[in-house]
Amino acid sequence: MNAGTATKCCLCLTVAAMLAARWTARGASAPLDTGFKVQSWDTEDGLPEAAINALARTPDGYLWLGTSAGLVRFDGVRFVTLTTSLAPELGDDRISSLLTETNGGLWIGTQNGTLVRRQGAAFVPVSLDPRLRGVSINSMEPAREGGLWLATTGWGLGGVNK
Repeated sequence: MNAGTATKCCLCLTVAAMLAARWTARGASAPLDTGFKVQSWDTEDGLPEAAINALARTPDGYLWLGTSAGLVRFDGVRFVTLTTSLAPELGDDRISSLLTETNGGLWIGTQNGTLVRRQGAAFVPVSLDPRLRGVSINSMEPAREGGLWLATTGWGLGGVNK
C-alpha cells in the first residue's frame, strides 16, 4: 500500500469513527421521549403469527386482528384465535381486512374473497358476486344505507348493498 492510499484509509477510518461516536453519543444523551409507553406482543405471547394484516376495535372493547393464520380477538391480556376449524363461516383463515360498525358488528374480509359479518357471537357469510372468489378483500369502508365499499386485488372497487 502506498502512502497516499494509507492516508486515505486512515482518513476514512477517522471520519467513520467520529460519525459513529457522534451517533452513539447523540442516542445515549438525548433519548427520544414521546410520552408514550411502547409495548409489543408476538407469538411468544399467544399470537398465531407476528404479521398483522388488519386491525379493528369493537365497542365491547375487544381488539380484533386479521392474520394469515386466523382471526384473533385480544382483550388486552389474552389472545383467542378463531380459524375455519372453529368458525367455518369465515371461509378462509387468511384475514386481510376488518371493519367495525357503530352498532358493534364486525366485517371480516379474507384473501380468497369471503366476506363475513359478525354480530354478537355469530358469524354470517355474505353472498358476493362470484367474480370475487379468489380475490383478496384488502380494505372496506362503510357506504350509505348500510352498504360497504370493498377494495380488492384483481377486481378493483366493489360495492355491497343491503
